[in-house]
Amino acid sequence: MRLNTIFLFLVFVLLLFVCFLLLKLNQAIVFLDLLFVDIQVKVGFLILVSFLIGSLLTFTLEMIYMLKKKKSEN
Repeated sequence: MRLNTIFLFLVFVLLLFVCFLLLKLNQAIVFLDLLFVDIQVKVGFLILVSFLIGSLLTFTLEMIYMLKKKKSEN
């Protein structure tokens, strides 16, 4: 195995471990009020979901920015 593959695997395992710790250490239940619906959610799950949504939104906006920048250069 190449060093890059091993490093990528270790980063992935570390990410899974951090996600597991977030879920296990934040077991408190909070009420999420979404306009007309109240949802009971664990804090760890809420943290992970909000992080993933923020990451996907940032990635999408960056891709749109890069595509517009590439078109304006041509």
